[in-house]
This record gives sequence, structure tokens and C-alpha cells, in this order.
Amino acid sequence: MDVTDAEKRVIGGTWVKIGEVVTEKLDYTPASLFVQRTVRPKYVVQFPGLPDRIVVADLPPEAMPKCKAAPGLIADVIVSKMVDHMPLYRQEKRYARQGVDMSRSTMGGWMQYAAVVLESLYELLKNRVLSENVVHTDTCAR
Repeated sequence: MDVTDAEKRVIGGTWVKIGEVVTEKLDYTPASLFVQRTVRPKYVVQFPGLPDRIVVADLPPEAMPKCKAAPGLIADVIVSKMVDHMPLYRQEKRYARQGVDMSRSTMGGWMQYAAVVLESLYELLKNRVLSENVVHTDTCAR
């Protein structure tokens, strides 16, 4: 923002910029959904006297290979439900406001699938904690 030329003409004089006054405000941009694309080369391999063969590069390894949701979206669903206590029906409405129809049953399936994938990590952490002589925890007073 600057002082308009009209305002400068009304006041008159010679205007020389000597600095700036900066005003800062904390703002928020809601999370956004986007499509993550993985492009894999596709080749035809030709051998003399043999039929052509099509070869496509492998996908990178994934924890949930048949799932249409990327790990960031699944993490958002889990954190929103388990940490922020936002039920799946409210998350469904939140995503709809962003133009994406995502059913709560689909999100519930992702959570179930993620629980299976993360079970070995859970067991590892549980065994580590239980192997200690003392376990420190916080309690909630009610």
C-alpha cells in the first residue's frame, strides 16, 4: 500500500521515501487437498524374431499400495479424529467444503488399514516401554 498520487498532489511538496513502517498480522490458510501424480516411464522392448514386450517402471514402495489416499491425507484423517476429536462425519463435511466428496466409511476404512500397517510399530514401542523399570506418565485429573 502506498499513499495515492492524488493525495500527494493535494498535500503538495516534494515526497522522498525515507523508510517503511511494517505491520504484521498472524493469518491462516486452511489445509488444501491436491492430487499427487507419479509418472512412470513406459517402454516397448523389441527383440528380433520375438513379440514386443511392454515394461513400465515400478511404483515407489508404499505402506498402503492399493489405497487411493496418500499418506499425508490419511495422517490428517487420523490426527483430526484421534488428537483433535473431530468425528468422521464432521471431517466429511470439511472435505466437502473443499470440493471433495469423501465418505466417512471410506475414511474409517483408511483408519482401519493404517492400524494394520502401523501395528508392528505399536508393538515395538509397547515392548520398549514395558522393558523399562519405571514408566513415567501424565494423568488427567477429573
